[in-house]
Amino acid sequence: MTALQFDLPCPDMSMWRQGNTGTEGVWHFDSGQPGRHVLISALIHGNELCGAWALKGLLEAGVRPSVGQLTLMFANLRAFERFDEANHDASRFVDEDMNRQWMDERIAEPRTLERQRVAALAPWVAVRPTGSLDLHSMHEPGAPLLLTGMHPRNLQLARQLAKPVHIVVDAGHKDGVRMRDYGRLGLPDDQAPQTRSLLIECGFHGDPASRDVARDLSIRFLEVSGVLSPSALQAALPGWNRPMPLSSGPSK
Repeated sequence: MTALQFDLPCPDMSMWRQGNTGTEGVWHFDSGQPGRHVLISALIHGNELCGAWALKGLLEAGVRPSVGQLTLMFANLRAFERFDEANHDASRFVDEDMNRQWMDERIAEPRTLERQRVAALAPWVAVRPTGSLDLHSMHEPGAPLLLTGMHPRNLQLARQLAKPVHIVVDAGHKDGVRMRDYGRLGLPDDQAPQTRSLLIECGFHGDPASRDVARDLSIRFLEVSGVLSPSALQAALPGWNRPMPLSSGPSK
């Protein structure tokens, strides 16, 4: 089987690793005005570069919320350090899949690097955000997918975003809890009616189109959340609203 071509460059993260919160890779901005607290996360898996490109772009553009709060999170930086496009699967994680470890009992036993990192990030996920968008990409070419979980409120947000075409109402993963479903984000609708959380699979890891999808969904998510106006987003991020590809594969 011929290996898929990896055409998406690896972003230079040197300026953005530290964060501004005391937690490596976490950036937080508070407008001082009432509003939603939204979280956009990337690099839950170290070889999923499209989300890192999107967050890097938001930071480079100086995007700040007009109301409410915005948190940007680069998650598995240790796995990302190992990235090699010739063997990109090897940098998915270091010890175990980070997106199965969002459970208090596992956080309490931080015997792997991923669990240690989840423990450090958990305070930014468990109770703070009222909206969360987790940016991922895929091992194989495929159409972008928006994964909502089982809560109707998340499906409502997916429909508001209007893209991508394909929405998956999934019951989670048998091997453990995803970040999308951790803490208040995972509570039933009657217990956390104001929260919304989605996971977007943007296409094949190495396709530059996955970066376009991540950028487009990020700007749509921020607009729907109300933390920035459409005009402010368009001014700061020209060209980020893009037609959504129906499928994504290696660029020719």
